[in-house]
Amino acid sequence: MRGHDINGLGGREKRRFFISLKVPDEILRACVAFQKKASRIAKEEGISVRWTAPNQIHLTLIFLGWTNSMLQDQITEAIYNTSSESEPFEIKMTEVGVYPGMQAPRILWAGLSKEVGLMTLQEKLAYRLAALDFPLEKRPYQPHLTLGRVKDASGFKRFFQWMVQEGGLYPETGLMKQMALMESHTDAAGSIYIPLFTSVLGEKKRNYKEEA
Repeated sequence: MRGHDINGLGGREKRRFFISLKVPDEILRACVAFQKKASRIAKEEGISVRWTAPNQIHLTLIFLGWTNSMLQDQITEAIYNTSSESEPFEIKMTEVGVYPGMQAPRILWAGLSKEVGLMTLQEKLAYRLAALDFPLEKRPYQPHLTLGRVKDASGFKRFFQWMVQEGGLYPETGLMKQMALMESHTDAAGSIYIPLFTSVLGEKKRNYKEEA
C-alpha cells in the first residue's frame, strides 16, 4: 500500500506508519546467526552492508506510508478487529534473497512460508484498511524479513552465491502471535521503528482502546 492522504485534512500532522507482526524468537535467532556469518563474508568480499538491528527485524503486513495522524484510532481499530478474530499460527523461514536483483542489489531478505493463517490475516486487514481509503496493493503479498541494506555491492556475485547456499541452513519455525501498529523514523543511522499499539492474535478485550 502506498502513502495515504485524505482531501480536506490538509495541514494536519502526517506520520509514517506500517503494520507488522512480531518475529518469533526462534526465527529471530536464526536471522541473527545468519547476519553474523554474512557480515564476516561481506567484509572479506569488500561489500558494505547496513545490517538490521535484531530488535528492529519485523514482518511487515501492510506499509501505510505518510498517514494523517487523525486516522490512528481507526487504523488501531482495524488492527484489533483483525487480530481478535485470528489465531496464532506457525511460520517457517524458507530462504534468503536480494531485492530487486543481482544487477542492483539493495536489500537482503529472509523469506517466510505463505501460511494460510498469515495470508488470510493480511488479506482481511488490507480490506478493512481499504474501507478507510487506503488502496489495495496490486502485487501479491510476499512475506519477508529485511536483514540488511547494501551500500556498496562490489564483489556481490560471490557473496550472493554463498548467501543462497547458507540460507538453506536455517529452516527455523516459530509461532506468530502479535500484531502491531508501528511508526517509522529515519535519521543518519538509519530507520527506527516504534510500536504504537499491539494486539495478541485471538485475544478479545472489553476495551482494547485503553492500551492504544
